[in-house]
Amino acid sequence: MSNVGSRQRPLMLAAGTPLGSPGFAALLSALLPGLGQAYQNRWVKGLLMLLLPIFAFALAGAFVVNADPLTAWVLRNATYVTFLVIATALVYHTSHQVFEADPDGAKLLVGRYDVELRREVDGWKISRLRLDLLWGEARVDVAGYLASVGGRGPGS
Repeated sequence: MSNVGSRQRPLMLAAGTPLGSPGFAALLSALLPGLGQAYQNRWVKGLLMLLLPIFAFALAGAFVVNADPLTAWVLRNATYVTFLVIATALVYHTSHQVFEADPDGAKLLVGRYDVELRREVDGWKISRLRLDLLWGEARVDVAGYLASVGGRGPGS
């Protein structure tokens, strides 16, 4: 018998019949990558799918911690950084003001700005600016600080 004119099929590797339910394997893979492969008796592929992402994240994390000093400092001082981030959200404004009626005394005002913005054609504009006062007190410049730095401002 001659093979002339007959088509030969390409050699295909048999993948083997999967063991168990493919749907259950997909559910296991959704829970933990590689677990569905292991369930279907594909141990090497399942182990690689499980370990390679862990290794990649560990390698990237080690690089960031060791190569970037700012990130390493933030991680070492996470408590302080968290405190600073929260504190900046509660920033207070201190204002020293001198009034004509009492030119020798300064009024110390401590408060927090409340700002409302509105969008206009050319950008954002402040529509309302309010200083919510927490406390105020009068101080007298007994040390002569204002005179040593050039007076009380323009026109003094």
